[in-house]
Amino acid sequence: MCHSKHETEFGNHVNFITGQNGSGKSTILAALCVAFGCRAKETQRTSTLKDFIKTGATDAVIQVEIQNEGEGAFKPEIYGPVIIVERRISESTSSATLKDHQGRKVVSWKTDLLEIVEHFNDAVSRKISLDPLVDFAEAHGSQRIFITPHDTSSVRAGDRIKKVQIAAPRS
Repeated sequence: MCHSKHETEFGNHVNFITGQNGSGKSTILAALCVAFGCRAKETQRTSTLKDFIKTGATDAVIQVEIQNEGEGAFKPEIYGPVIIVERRISESTSSATLKDHQGRKVVSWKTDLLEIVEHFNDAVSRKISLDPLVDFAEAHGSQRIFITPHDTSSVRAGDRIKKVQIAAPRS
């Protein structure tokens, strides 16, 4: 990867990641997938985790903070108002740790991470990639296409997908 340090702050509900080619949209998605336990191949970016290390660096660290407050909080007595998921990758190994809101290690990631993912209903085990959507859009010209598949990895150029075209208001 080419980013030395990148920080993205998401809102509480739906978030849209937009930007020009090469601005880091796919990198953000891949980092989230890796942080939550996906294999490198599932990101559709690389085949081994060590390939996520920036050229010339010795390791990579992905840290995700999950808001953990209110009625839907996950084990708030243990984690507090924020759960920190940290994934460290080196040339020879990778590790993941869950931390509480004060940065203290709570448990190794495999124990609670799957429960956290299920609890917050995150679909991080799905292959998340923009590539099929880009290929599809390129094959269909510059139309604005709104797609709502559950799994975008099944979208390929030439597929018939229900689309909605919104006409601009007349002035």
